[in-house]
Amino acid sequence: MLSKGEDKKKVVKTNIVLGIVLVVLIILAAIVILIVNLDRSDKSFNNIEKRVDTIEIIISDETNILALQSDQWVLANYNNQLVKPENITAVFTALEDLEVNDIVSSNPAKQNIYEVGETGIKVVMKSGDKIIQDFIVGKNGPSWPSSYIRFQGEDEVYLVRDMLSQIFGIPEWRNMTIIQLSSNLISSLKWSNGLEIIKEEEQWKVVSPRSLDIEETKISTVLSNLNNLEAIDIADIKAWDLKQEDASFILEASTTDTNIYKLAYWYHEKEEGDYDYYVVREGDDNVYILSKYIAENMEKKIEFLEK
Repeated sequence: MLSKGEDKKKVVKTNIVLGIVLVVLIILAAIVILIVNLDRSDKSFNNIEKRVDTIEIIISDETNILALQSDQWVLANYNNQLVKPENITAVFTALEDLEVNDIVSSNPAKQNIYEVGETGIKVVMKSGDKIIQDFIVGKNGPSWPSSYIRFQGEDEVYLVRDMLSQIFGIPEWRNMTIIQLSSNLISSLKWSNGLEIIKEEEQWKVVSPRSLDIEETKISTVLSNLNNLEAIDIADIKAWDLKQEDASFILEASTTDTNIYKLAYWYHEKEEGDYDYYVVREGDDNVYILSKYIAENMEKKIEFLEK
């Protein structure tokens, strides 16, 4: 039977051993985290733009496939229609500088909390058939800008300092821009109904069908729309399927650098009895769909301008 002194020594010895074991475990845990983080840094997005030629983005049941073709990004699932340049630039800009080292959870049961499970945005980046990156973008983080991300096949959830949920979660990847023309560059506007307006010394004037000074406010909606004219959709037909002589009206905009931009508009009746407009920009094979409100604000008549 141990004496009280021996028993006390045994307890002290046991505590020392447990303390040493605890310290070792803490060190091992730190080493594991460090290794994981170093391993993740080895899988960084450095130079990602030059390493991929296909990006699959899956949200719920909808899949968009962005593909690099002849130095242009197109949507393979939308008849290779062009991707909006700003959208693809935002993707690579965000990923190139992304730091993925802040682990917030390694518990698979918590993945749904961060929305990096089935409800997340799945992103697969490839070079040919080889997968370069495969990850899930979750919800926004607690601070701005931040969001959560998890790599497929891994339990770790990371908090990153960018709004990846917004960058990859945009509803429309196609380039719906018909024209972007600053009003400062426009020198004249000409409609197929015979109306022609020119700008001289900051003053707008009607020159056809007769001379008339007008205020810029009379054509402000036209100038505003030309500054950034966005379609609501792109039709399944192409420009050559429409006859220019059947157009409802044609608008030409000339600029100070002697360029001419021509937009042709066709009245398009929809099945449900409503209508919109087809729009074709000269030099572009796409047939864009524009709301009737925007399209009809682009057409001007001399009677309206004189009011």
